[in-house]
Amino acid sequence: MPSPVGCWSAFTRRRSCGSARRGPVVAVAPSDPDDRPSGRALRRCLALARHALLLAGSMLGIPDQGPLAAESGRRITVVLRYDDYCSQSPTDFETWLMQVLDRYQIRCTFAVIPRICAGNAYDPRPQDVVPLDATKAAILRRAMKGGVAGAAVHGLTHQTTRPDQPGQWSEFAGLPEAEQAQRLATARREVEQALGQPVTAFVPPWNSYDANTLTALETAGYTILSAEPDRPILPTSSLQFAPATCDLAGLRQAVAQARRLPDARSLITVLFHSYDVSELDRDQGNLSHSALEELFAWLAGQKDVVTRTLDDLVAEGMPLGADRFAANYIERPGPLLLPFTGAPRPGAAVYREPQAIVLARWRATRLSALLYFTAAGTAFALPFGALRLLTPSRRRRVATLALALSAAGLALTLAYCLYDSQTGWIQLSVLVTLLGAALGCAASRGLAGAPVALSPSAVAGAMPPYHEGEPAAH
Repeated sequence: MPSPVGCWSAFTRRRSCGSARRGPVVAVAPSDPDDRPSGRALRRCLALARHALLLAGSMLGIPDQGPLAAESGRRITVVLRYDDYCSQSPTDFETWLMQVLDRYQIRCTFAVIPRICAGNAYDPRPQDVVPLDATKAAILRRAMKGGVAGAAVHGLTHQTTRPDQPGQWSEFAGLPEAEQAQRLATARREVEQALGQPVTAFVPPWNSYDANTLTALETAGYTILSAEPDRPILPTSSLQFAPATCDLAGLRQAVAQARRLPDARSLITVLFHSYDVSELDRDQGNLSHSALEELFAWLAGQKDVVTRTLDDLVAEGMPLGADRFAANYIERPGPLLLPFTGAPRPGAAVYREPQAIVLARWRATRLSALLYFTAAGTAFALPFGALRLLTPSRRRRVATLALALSAAGLALTLAYCLYDSQTGWIQLSVLVTLLGAALGCAASRGLAGAPVALSPSAVAGAMPPYHEGEPAAH
């Protein structure tokens, strides 16, 4: 008798040796384990998985990147944006800052307040104003003539106009479009008169504005706006947008991130104030004078990095239209894309090109699909292969229990996804894993009771020899 180890279900066959005789009931172990039904099913599953992986690999093939691939010299553009330059800002620090900029030939945009409110900027009640004095205007003019500074309008008085919204300060948001246009035109005229040069860049106080501000900026002759990423935008706006992406402390990390991207012309806009320097503000300052100079020296030594002002970006024709802003901050990636697939995420320190973002999303979508498929396939193969090690009867019991648990988990996860409208990649990962496990348990359970179909020659080889005159074995 064959060994019971690995034996499959018994069956009755007639043995054909010239005349029909009733053959014995035998239990036969296949000589090749791959001839078992589970082995054939496993081979089919592996073949399907292999074809699916090949298909997924072809889907992940990277298409021609067009302008990105053709660009021979990638360049990282850094805009330094110093806010709140006015009659009340620290003149000694700003003079030292311009000297450091000149020493390392680094360009910086100074956001100028033409008439700063004399009292509390967070109080919307009428206050006296202090115009930009001749000394401060002359200092900035010299830096602009030296090629290390540019100017932007930073509001008119930098005083909030919102009496009923504490904590949401803004000089422009909420005002009628006509009033905003008048304020913006007045501010631009006064800054240009003080500096003797045209100024078309705008930096809103507290980085706050609304849709009326965008239209008013166009009316007042501005060309570029620099605020924060989470601000409104008009798709039809003719303005250029260069939102602040990081502070001084995050500059090195932002440059490193830009170097890992395929963008030909990535942009980093660094926002800083005088209170970011620890000698001027011990509570908010995070860099000393020496650390700031060391940072600028490092920046000047980066061969693939150039510094520009906001006006330089417009003059050089860098594409900074509404489509780029929308691609970076409005057209957010789907929540089902896995976070480690390179999908663009909001809050990045680099202002990327639209075509590079589209390519990154294309790749992340296909890579996420491949990884989801891999998770489901692995979840299918593990119980399917592990249950093969058990005897048929025990395998059927264990597979039934595992199938019930997997189905229950799948049902609970589906119920949670239906309850929570913000289904993301975590929930989908759990779903595909439980589905694969349930299918693997179901397949193993079905094979546990399946009969093994053997050929007559296999049955004949498994039966004892029969001699004429001897009674048949029972």
